[in-house]
Amino acid sequence: MLGVAGMLIPEVLTKAGLLNAPEWYDAGKETYFASSSTLFVIEFILFHYVEIRRWQDIKNPGSVNQDPIFKSYSLPPHECGYPGSVFNPLNFAPTLENKEKELANGTSIVSLLLLLFSNIQLDGWLLFHDPSSLLDPRFLIGRLLLIFGIFFIHSFR
Repeated sequence: MLGVAGMLIPEVLTKAGLLNAPEWYDAGKETYFASSSTLFVIEFILFHYVEIRRWQDIKNPGSVNQDPIFKSYSLPPHECGYPGSVFNPLNFAPTLENKEKELANGTSIVSLLLLLFSNIQLDGWLLFHDPSSLLDPRFLIGRLLLIFGIFFIHSFR
């Protein structure tokens, strides 16, 4: 959900003239402090570390509760495989109902991302497109397919 906000907020602020940020789909073309290969390797290593620790917790519950570097820090009691703590900032109880809502919201966000990606390919941007393109057959067919796809995804919840 934060990823979609990270795509929408800079776009709106740039269109309002408050920020000078690249379009989210062109962000990879910008120059950064390191090459894209270096950034990919760093991200891969960091995600690999986190996912291996999560896998170890699922395989052997409680085995990764203590910080490997600072031994005085440890995780509060949590359900195996469910991150909680910093990933649950509003402190919702990890009930079955809340977990199902979390999955449903994740499906909705994936549908929204599908809408954003298809809008870039069809017409430009979701919020700021040319109104004359609404009558373009490509636009209409793309929207109908997208709406059908979203309905299809949500029918399996």
